[in-house]
Amino acid sequence: MKWPRVSILLLALLFCLPAQAQERKTYTVPFRSVNSLILLDGQLNGKPATLILDTGAQLSLLDSGLAGIPKQKEGQNIGGVIDRSKLVRVGSFCIGARCFSGRTFGVVDYEKISRILNVHIDGQLGQDILREFSSVRIDYKAQTVTLAE
Repeated sequence: MKWPRVSILLLALLFCLPAQAQERKTYTVPFRSVNSLILLDGQLNGKPATLILDTGAQLSLLDSGLAGIPKQKEGQNIGGVIDRSKLVRVGSFCIGARCFSGRTFGVVDYEKISRILNVHIDGQLGQDILREFSSVRIDYKAQTVTLAE
């Protein structure tokens, strides 16, 4: 009479394990759209930061003022090329409830872009961080970005 009890236990385990394996942690972050750009609110070292979601950018970037690096002279950063000496490591970076520590960001001057768009921009979220997730889903109607691990 032990076999039926063991069989039922094994069957129960088999049905429960796949359900647990499929559970993914997701983070849903609201966004706002300005001039067709998706802007996400995050935190950098505990301070609020507004970032452009840029799925085409390989590297996440920060404004030089936020990074504490002196602004460059006009024309020093031609063609969007980031000088390797202009990288900064931040203590903590959060987007929604998902936080990272010790991430490296490129540094550029967003002052002119902020003026043109008439909205303050602190940086951009690029593929280096987006690749941490298995999927990035943009829901335009709900104005949310869902990041799934």
